[in-house]
Amino acid sequence: MRGLKENTVLGLAGWPHLAAWVIVSIWAPHAYASEPRVLVLSESAPHAAERSFFPALQIQLAGVAEPVRAAAPAADGAGERIERAGDLVRANGALAAVWTERGRAGDPVVLYVVGEREGRALVVVVRVPGARGPDLERTLALKVREFVDEVGRSRARGIDAALVVPKPAPAPENRPVEAPEEPLPLAAASEPGPGVPESAPAPHWGALAVAGAKLGSQPGVGLGRWGLGFGVGPELAWDRARFAVVLSIDVFPETEATRDGDHVFYSELMLAGLLRAELRPGRLAFGAQLGLARAGVYADARTRGNQPGDADPAVLAFVASGDLALPINDTLSAAVNVELQTLADRLTLAVNGTELVDFGYVRARLGISLVFRPFK
Repeated sequence: MRGLKENTVLGLAGWPHLAAWVIVSIWAPHAYASEPRVLVLSESAPHAAERSFFPALQIQLAGVAEPVRAAAPAADGAGERIERAGDLVRANGALAAVWTERGRAGDPVVLYVVGEREGRALVVVVRVPGARGPDLERTLALKVREFVDEVGRSRARGIDAALVVPKPAPAPENRPVEAPEEPLPLAAASEPGPGVPESAPAPHWGALAVAGAKLGSQPGVGLGRWGLGFGVGPELAWDRARFAVVLSIDVFPETEATRDGDHVFYSELMLAGLLRAELRPGRLAFGAQLGLARAGVYADARTRGNQPGDADPAVLAFVASGDLALPINDTLSAAVNVELQTLADRLTLAVNGTELVDFGYVRARLGISLVFRPFK
């Protein structure tokens, strides 16, 4: 009986804990659902930086609003995207919709925040400079938190006219919506941007360095000579195009040619000045180079009678090449290259009147290289 009584008393003492658990279980989902939602718009396959933006929002909006992923609506231009984002906000009863536009590494990230209050749109466009990384994502999330906090204060004191712009008028059928001329940023946001980013950013200077292996052709031998290629030069870059002046050097180590007991050992060094152009319509980049080169051959000969000889011929060459590059990261790319060389004069190496090596008039080079751009 004593044991039963003790169990009964302990059971009764546990009732308050059980009741508290039931109350929390019922109340917590409603409390969480009562938080206003912020729609985070992204493409179907968001960039890695956009994926890191969402966790930063979760941290900064904890206890204030709930970030929810949503697909970015298809739109022609920033104005139509802002209008459709406002439609999403109204349809989902959300506090705001946010998204980012990111250019090259080092360029400012443009943050868009679109909300609504009593049928009127709140549009914020802020350019946030800074290097890619967690600090930038945290700064972007803080800008959204400032918007959420300001809207909360506005609800308490009424709409602040300085923060409100009229909702964009619906566009006529088959006519794209123009972006707002001067979107009004939040007064609390630091260093607000001037508005929608330009489609053609200003060019900037950089540099490139190239290093790789080359496979060279030779009449009578075919693709039978391996060498190394290096290049460096300044570069002027736009968003989708680059132009550069490249100084290059190709080195083909010593090789041997033999005929009827005669031997010749020869190597080659080519110095070139090239004009380079590159287009980057998507992830891949297509490049072309034109220029002049000086091909120098350094040879030692040994006759069948063991008599030595040497020669150092050189010739000018016209060089044309094309390449295809795939980026590895923000500063490094891998490229494949096809090059044609036209020699101004025919180069040959002969021993005792017997021709052992013919460099021909037209030669081909196949290459694979790494392209390094330290300044983006």
